[in-house]
This record gives sequence, structure tokens and C-alpha cells, in this order.
Amino acid sequence: DGRGMLIDWDICVYLDVEDEEIEARRHKRVVHSCRFPQSHSYTDLYIQGTWRYLSVNLLQNPRQRHEARDDIESIIYVAWYYALRYTKTCIYPPTLKSNLERIFDSASVDGTSDGEGKILLITEYEWPIPRLRDYVRPRPLARLLHDLRVVFQPIYEPPKFGNGSWDDEFFSAGPERPGPREVALETLKNADHVKNIFK
Repeated sequence: DGRGMLIDWDICVYLDVEDEEIEARRHKRVVHSCRFPQSHSYTDLYIQGTWRYLSVNLLQNPRQRHEARDDIESIIYVAWYYALRYTKTCIYPPTLKSNLERIFDSASVDGTSDGEGKILLITEYEWPIPRLRDYVRPRPLARLLHDLRVVFQPIYEPPKFGNGSWDDEFFSAGPERPGPREVALETLKNADHVKNIFK
């Protein structure tokens, strides 16, 4: 219906400001006095967004430009977090809490993260399909969570070698044919693919 909500007023700029200042402010994404769950230290980082839902890309490269795929990846983490945290499950509560902290809240002593817990979630080392199927109800929700993470698997999975691997296919394809990682990055330039998963 064309209605929405304006957010992030703290990074807005006046329209009569020079283009250079607008561009400089757009690239300076500072979260002041950000408290990190495990380190309890305060620091300034050049990131924008809620730590728990930040993309691995921004966690690993805090000064990198915020792109559409970072927001799309954040949506996936919001869905996963709320599904695991607030739906009925048979997981022992301290175990669930530990899993959620390891995936979404982990930080090093200096207040940084390499996103390892999120990579493990995306690549199915954490919450593989059998575990997801057994612990997340209803089943369509478990399927949705799995389908959402599959979108990012080509980006975060380590290269595979051997018969039938995407590396063999990529190297035999020639330079004009992109590999799965490049295809995924191209697909994630907008949210259309992820919107279709939700339908």
C-alpha cells in the first residue's frame, strides 16, 4: 500500500549538504559504545545494525560498504533466532541458550567476531537437517529456515573437491560461466529470491 516506517534517523543528512559530506557520512557507520554480550567491553566499530543479526560479511569486514545481501542475510538470522528462541521446542533450555549465544552473540575479547557461529549455521554444521526436523515445529517452519540458509551456502561453504563437486564443474566451464558463489552473490543483489521463499 506504499506505507512504511523511516528508521535510522541517527545517520540521516540534510539535503542541502554538499555531496562529499553526504557520501562521507554514508560510508561512516559507527556504533558508539556498543556492548558486546560476552566481552562486556565497549568499543567503536564501523558497522550499522544489531550485532546479533549482522551478516558474516560485515562481521568479518566492518569497514566494508553495507550492501543489499547484508540486509537479506540479516533477515535470515532474525527468522532463525526468533524461531529457535520463541517457538515450542523439546531442547533443554540451557542447551538452547548456549546454542543461541554461540551462533548469534559470540564476540572476542576485543569486541569483534568472525561470524563463525553463523557460518556453521548456514553450512549446516550447526543445526543440520535431521536436528532441525526433530526440534523445530511446525514442519513448514523448519523447512522455511532450511530454505533460507541454502541461499547463502555457496557463499560460505568451503570449496569442495572430488567427483561431482562444484569446483570441478566451475573449472571445466571456462571463464564465461560463473561458479555457485558468484551466482549466489548476483542473486542476492536484490531480495526477490528470498521473497519467493517466504511465499
